Amino acid sequence: MHSISVLLLAFVPFVLSGGLYDQCGGEGYTGSIECADSLKCFRRNRWFSSCQTACPGGDWECATESAAAKEVEDTAVAPNWEQCGGDGWNGPTACADYPCQPRSQWFSQCRPDCPAEWMCAQIPEEEITEEELGELETYDPDTVEEEGEETETDEFPDPSLVDLDALQQTEQALYGGSDLEEDPFADAQEEEEDEEPTLLRRRRNTVRATTCKANGKSGTCKSTSSCSGTSVPGHCPGAKNIQCCVPKSSGGSKPSAKGRCGSYAKAAVRAIKGNGNKGYSVVKIQKAHLASPGSYSLSPSSSDNTMTTSTACAFDKMASAAKKSGVYIKIASGFRTIARQQYFWNCYRTKKCNGGNLAARPGTSNHGRGIALDLNTNCGKQSRARPNCGGSRVYQWLYKNAHKYGFTRTVKSEPWHWEFRGAGVRRASFS
Repeated sequence: MHSISVLLLAFVPFVLSGGLYDQCGGEGYTGSIECADSLKCFRRNRWFSSCQTACPGGDWECATESAAAKEVEDTAVAPNWEQCGGDGWNGPTACADYPCQPRSQWFSQCRPDCPAEWMCAQIPEEEITEEELGELETYDPDTVEEEGEETETDEFPDPSLVDLDALQQTEQALYGGSDLEEDPFADAQEEEEDEEPTLLRRRRNTVRATTCKANGKSGTCKSTSSCSGTSVPGHCPGAKNIQCCVPKSSGGSKPSAKGRCGSYAKAAVRAIKGNGNKGYSVVKIQKAHLASPGSYSLSPSSSDNTMTTSTACAFDKMASAAKKSGVYIKIASGFRTIARQQYFWNCYRTKKCNGGNLAARPGTSNHGRGIALDLNTNCGKQSRARPNCGGSRVYQWLYKNAHKYGFTRTVKSEPWHWEFRGAGVRRASFS
C-alpha cells in the first residue's frame, strides 16, 4: 500500500505559481496560470497575460475594460436615511439632501445629524490660531488654480496596497539596478541640532567628524575613500588621506531654510531638482511621519521621502493637531525628483518594472513641484461622485480640517492625494 501511495504521488503534477511579470496565460500558452500571493493575472491581448500587482494600463486589454467601467460613473444618489457607504458597499455614495454620516468602518447613512456614539462625532473640527496661520503660506488663486488637476497624473494603486519604495528596491536587486543618484542627505546628521541631554551630546561629539572649510565651502574631515564629494587636502589634521570632503553641488541652486517650523525647524535642507529642472529646498520626512519608516534611509531617487520646507511646516502642524485627536496621518509619497519620475516613466513605457503602471511624464506631476503628498487614507480609489471613505478616520479628519492648514484634494480618483496650496484654500468639490 505504501508503494502505491508513492507511485500516485509521483504522478501528481507540481504547479508553480508565477512570479512578478511571469506569463500566466495566452493563446497557445501551456505553462502555469497561477500567480504568487499578492499578484494577479492580467490580460494584455489574446496571446499574452502576465502576473502583475495591478493592470499596467496603456495598450493592455485589462486597462481598456477598466476604463470602460470607469466611464459609467455612478451618478445615483441615496435617499435620505438610507445607506451611503461602508466597506464592501457598492451602492451610491452621494445623498439626496443630507450629508453621508459614517457610523463605523462598515456603515454610513444619509442623515442630517451625527449621533454622539458614531464615528463622525469622534472626529473634531480643529481650530487653528492666528499665530499658526502667520507661519503658513497663504492661498493665492492667481498662482495656482483651485481644484486644478495635474498636467498629467500617475495611475498608481492605493499606497496602502502597494509599497512603491519596497517594489523598486526589489526590482533593482533582481535586475542589478541601484540608486539613481547619490543621496544629498548622506551627511545631514552632522548639520542637524538635536534635543539630546548635554552629557549625551558631549559624548557623541567626541566621535563626530571634524568640520572644515575649503574653497569657501563647508565640509567634513574624512578619508578620501569614504568621501562622496570632492576631497581637498591641507585642511584637516591627521593622516594624509584625511582630507576636507566637500559635498557635491545639486545643480547650483542654494537651498533656502525659509519656511521651516515645528519639528522641522532645525532639519537639514538640500536643493534637489524637480519640475522644470528647478532646485527645490527640501527636508527629509521624519520616520514618525512616514507610512514606511524604512524608506527614511533611502536616497530621494529611490523614495519620495522629502518635502519642501513650506509643505513640511504645514504638514507638521496638521499632523500634530490630528495626533491630539488620536488620528495618525502618515506620508507614503512626498516630493519626487526628476530622476525618480523618469524611472516610473521608463517603467510605464517598457512594462518591465513598477507593474507597468501609467506614469506622468517627467516634469508634469505635482509631486515634482513639492506640493503633493500621498497620505494613508486607506480607502481605495474614487470612481463615483463621492469617495467611499466613511470608515477611514484619517480621511474623515482630513475632510474636516486639512483645508485649514492649506491642503486640498486635486485628483478625483485618488482620495490619498492631497496638495498644499496655502492656508485659505477650499475643499475640493468631489471630497
